[in-house]
Amino acid sequence: AAADVDGYGYDDLVVGASQHGSAAHSGGKLYVYSGRDATLLWSFTGRVAGDTFGFDADGMGDINGDGRPDFQVTSAYSLVNGVRSGRALIVSPGRVAP
Repeated sequence: AAADVDGYGYDDLVVGASQHGSAAHSGGKLYVYSGRDATLLWSFTGRVAGDTFGFDADGMGDINGDGRPDFQVTSAYSLVNGVRSGRALIVSPGRVAP
């Protein structure tokens, strides 16, 4: 669940695709879909090979105070801090207009 990202009054859905590889092999991708009509509202593509961005994804509420829900996203096999050290990130889609 991603709370109500687009302001239509329905909880939206955040989906992680950790093996997505359009920008980097197993770089990962995060998608946010409307709970009202299932349209794609926002996506973020991981650009680090093997990072597996989106291994886990969950709505976190409004962490940065911009009035929109933010997301906690993991990169389970990230190499940024050492071999398979992993990372947890807070991602904000900013304003997603209905």
